[in-house]
Amino acid sequence: MAREEFDWIDDAFDDKKTAEDMERARGPKLAGLLLVVVLIAAILLIGFGVVGILGSLQ
Repeated sequence: MAREEFDWIDDAFDDKKTAEDMERARGPKLAGLLLVVVLIAAILLIGFGVVGILGSLQ
């Protein structure tokens, strides 16, 4: 039986492997959506806090 040797030069240019690695590195799409929702909620809470402080000064 012939054993195939690992060709590290060709492996670095393997488009299929590169695409799989990029997809894995992106992470789940749900995490990105959750981040956007948390940022919007934080901005709204800060905005309401500023409006409440300014309203109490009058």
